[in-house]
Amino acid sequence: MFLLLLGALALRRDDLAAAWSELGGVSSGWAIALVALAAGATLANGLVAAAISDGVSPARGVMVQQAALAANNTGVGSGPVTLGVRIAMLRSWCIDDVGIAVAVAAMNVVGTTRLWLATLTVALLGAGGAADAVVPRWVVVSAGIAAVVVLVGQAAVWWVILERPGVLGRVAGWCQRAAEWLGRRWRVAARAAQRVHVPNAAERFRLRARTVVRDRGAAITAAMLAEQAVLMILPVVVIRAFGIAPEVAGNREVLVAFVFVRTAAALTAVPGGIGVTEIGLTALLTRAGAPEPEVLGAVLTYRAITFLLPIILGTACFAAWRRTRRGTVTSTSSGPGSPRWSWRSAR
Repeated sequence: MFLLLLGALALRRDDLAAAWSELGGVSSGWAIALVALAAGATLANGLVAAAISDGVSPARGVMVQQAALAANNTGVGSGPVTLGVRIAMLRSWCIDDVGIAVAVAAMNVVGTTRLWLATLTVALLGAGGAADAVVPRWVVVSAGIAAVVVLVGQAAVWWVILERPGVLGRVAGWCQRAAEWLGRRWRVAARAAQRVHVPNAAERFRLRARTVVRDRGAAITAAMLAEQAVLMILPVVVIRAFGIAPEVAGNREVLVAFVFVRTAAALTAVPGGIGVTEIGLTALLTRAGAPEPEVLGAVLTYRAITFLLPIILGTACFAAWRRTRRGTVTSTSSGPGSPRWSWRSAR
């Protein structure tokens, strides 16, 4: 997909040159607004991580989130790498295994909620036909239904995990028996089964997750909504900065285009949605009647903020973390000098 994007840009060299000239025409006021929105999204994203993770400051929250985004945006199959980066950074800050598991799960919940909540919002905005020039109405309705299914399903699963320990215990018991069965046939599974007692691990996870929701649920929600607001405002500001008037592409049309393409990109295996996002946004906005040079300039600016900037910041954050980590004794325990915690520990 990256090669396809490069090929498409090479074929549209004239439009790319026009887009570059449009970028030079962006006023200083709009440029300041874009910088402020980029900083706001970065800070809000870090505040989410800080609220979720025990003992993590906002600065460290920004570091771990940007490093994870950089890993996610730079390679196919980057999910395990992103997970490894997040775990290594949290562990180096003396977060125990239960805290790491809760933080990783909670960040996935926040990411899924943010994505599908935005999709549901724009589906409601476009259900009346206000965005028919961008996306067919059946697509809008289908996306809205999918968003409701995902959000309700996710809420139901987490309600069972947090509020129904009996159900969770039975599922954990089945998993434990499956692990023991595999352990009798596979040496690697045997070592894993010896290290982890699934029912105990599930109960410890449930208790810690309940504590996080009770004590910091409001802070997590506020930070998530703040980030969501910035990410919803950013596309409109980018479009207006390039002189595309509301009469050409209204705010609803802009939001529908950007959010639907972001959702489609998230459902692909392409790192950071590279290629899918650029081509999709350009096609939808020009279909709405916006001039192509301005659209291309706006799309590339948007991607510079949401794709390239996290790579740059994340690489810098990861390098800074590596420097501070050198010579420091790290622990997976809840505090320096404490013994390593085991998933097999009794309640």
